[in-house]
Amino acid sequence: MSESIKKRIHEYIKIEMLFSDENFLLTYEMSLLGSVIDSMGLQMLVPFLETEYNLSIPDIELIPENFYNINSIAEFVARLLESKKYVQT
Repeated sequence: MSESIKKRIHEYIKIEMLFSDENFLLTYEMSLLGSVIDSMGLQMLVPFLETEYNLSIPDIELIPENFYNINSIAEFVARLLESKKYVQT
């Protein structure tokens, strides 16, 4: 998995969801569900991922396992990119 995907997702969450709160330590491994990513957070994150990585994310993939932490989100994006099935042309 690309480190650049992790970094970009981290940057987006830090700026757009945490508003660059310098006191909040956001790691790649920490759980985001219920604390950082709620239903509104998911409604922000999915369009960002679709635009940033030229993807079309199906509703069936909107499961907790894919959005648990930054690592799982990056793995999810990498999997979709590798399959090319969900890459928009």
